[in-house]
Amino acid sequence: MKALLVLQDGAIYEGEAFGAAKTVVGEVVFNTSLTGYQEIITDPSYRGQMVCMTLAHVGNTGVNAEDTESDQPQVTAFIVREVSQVVSNWRANATLHDYLARHDIPGISEVDTRALTRRLRDKGVLHGALCTDGTHSAEELLALARGWEGLDGRDLVQEVTCAEPYHWIDGTHVEWTPVPGRAQHQRRRTADRRRSTAGSRLRFRHQGEHPAPADQPRAARDGSPGDDDGQRGAGNATGWHFPEQRAGRPDGRALRGGRGA
Repeated sequence: MKALLVLQDGAIYEGEAFGAAKTVVGEVVFNTSLTGYQEIITDPSYRGQMVCMTLAHVGNTGVNAEDTESDQPQVTAFIVREVSQVVSNWRANATLHDYLARHDIPGISEVDTRALTRRLRDKGVLHGALCTDGTHSAEELLALARGWEGLDGRDLVQEVTCAEPYHWIDGTHVEWTPVPGRAQHQRRRTADRRRSTAGSRLRFRHQGEHPAPADQPRAARDGSPGDDDGQRGAGNATGWHFPEQRAGRPDGRALRGGRGA
């Protein structure tokens, strides 16, 4: 099935559809990571966005049940140069195509991702409309992209928050020391594991839950990569952590995440 991606500035990218067959609208951004496409797809900070991978070959290690950063994919769509037809990894239990289709996320491949990345780098984030089911023309998709209200003012934290409060106890086998920095508002499980390994006690709450109890001083807002956009649900942190005396940040300073793209 042919796929069509149209940006609000009129640029058109034709390609091959994979994942779900549908039409979606979102912000188009890019990521320069060489590995970790499954973590990127499930990263809550990409909620509402179509992610273009600059890496040319994606999907060769498939998808597994362990390398997720949240309970479900968070991207609106996935844009790649080439989807591997062969999965070769002992931990894989699904192909990238099957995983996205199961979660109703569309993808487009055979796109000149270098040209798309260059356009985004020069012009900044652009709204885009993607059709993978053949139901919309380029003109219709352009109208959808230009008419989309965007993410400003949208409470993204409410969309990615956990359903009920829970404690995180899963750690890693790698020594890791938290780095102080600014608070951000979404979460990633890799950071949770590392903080737990460092000795932090982690508890996460639903967005609507009352703040931390008085006898458990709130030490820091939990974070993940993000744009620090104050209009996108700011102030609704999804969790807090309580550093143990032997590790973490005894002074309660906030932790910081970072993005490579």
